[in-house]
Amino acid sequence: MAINFNSLPNTKPNQLPEPGKYYATIEKAEMTQPKDPAKPPYLNLTLALQDKNGKSCGKIFRDILSESDSDIVRYKIQRFITALNIPITGVFELKDLAKVVVGKKMIVDVTIDDPKKKDPNSPYAPSPVVDVFSGMIYYPLSEAATLFGTDPIETEEEINAPDADDAGADTY
Repeated sequence: MAINFNSLPNTKPNQLPEPGKYYATIEKAEMTQPKDPAKPPYLNLTLALQDKNGKSCGKIFRDILSESDSDIVRYKIQRFITALNIPITGVFELKDLAKVVVGKKMIVDVTIDDPKKKDPNSPYAPSPVVDVFSGMIYYPLSEAATLFGTDPIETEEEINAPDADDAGADTY
């Protein structure tokens, strides 16, 4: 197949989604150790984004959930668990979330992080990130009608998180 040079674009297309709410599918969830070994590992998520019509809108490659005393970080974790309808009560570890969230869907607030605004010499390009300040961060799919004015792309299901009874079960 030949490529017509005259029909190639003259400007770089914008590959970034507009800030707003998007469907997000968790493609990857892995525990990562920070460069500082004294800090606890964090849960790093990769989210595939879709608009309200189901059109692919890129990915968020670094959405971090971490242990912290910060209210905003703890609120973010609470919203994440609520959005995915994970039946957690009491104490849990982030590594347990990594085991049950891959493939799950939710709605997420997205903004664009532009490192060049902070440092004009930054080698990093702008990228989509989870917006922790403009809305409620994460939302269950059941809120799609309210947020988008449409039915959800796919219905949500409750995650069956293992509990102490499951750990001692001898049945297969």
